[in-house]
Amino acid sequence: MKKIVCLLLALSCMFALFACGGNEDDTQTAFFEKVENSNPTSITTQTTHTRPNGVIYNGLYTTKMTDNGFIFTYEYQDMLPITPGSDATSSQETKSGTIVYDGTGYSIDGAENVTVAPDVAYMQIKLELVPDLIGDYEMSADGKTLTAELSADDVKNIFGTEISASVATLSITVAGSRLSDVSLSYTTDNGTVVDVKTGYTYEAAQTDAQ
Repeated sequence: MKKIVCLLLALSCMFALFACGGNEDDTQTAFFEKVENSNPTSITTQTTHTRPNGVIYNGLYTTKMTDNGFIFTYEYQDMLPITPGSDATSSQETKSGTIVYDGTGYSIDGAENVTVAPDVAYMQIKLELVPDLIGDYEMSADGKTLTAELSADDVKNIFGTEISASVATLSITVAGSRLSDVSLSYTTDNGTVVDVKTGYTYEAAQTDAQ
């Protein structure tokens, strides 16, 4: 859970901290500027973990921006240990909760002044996603989608969390003048296929130049 929260917070912060490099052409520069200048009011992430035995674990995570911070709600399926002697190949339970950050401190499920793991706090403040960190990437002809193959080290450098996979696929899409969605997909060393898809929504008053 700790790792997935780090990754989700990274995706939540991406719109505000995506900085432009100096070597992009006009299309690429415009793309990065759209991401950097986006100010979503809500971010929703869906995760899917498909294990080698075909069992699927889903997660739904929503971050709503407030004046001073955010409200982060989550609901995900976790694997339970198999009872010895059971014929079952897997067992699941659903976990859910709410994390509130008010600009000065965190509360979790109503418990105030909760100590948050340093790496989670670090992600909230220090995430810095720049083209140089992405490395080699491709831009669609219409300038709306960026795709890249990332190494495990790239994912760690960009999102601040480790994945148990050698390579991951990143996709970032803009719609009009704003960030639309981000996805990260990879297959872990044990064969589990992981898909993380994040969508961004905005206040009605924010209009796009289509």
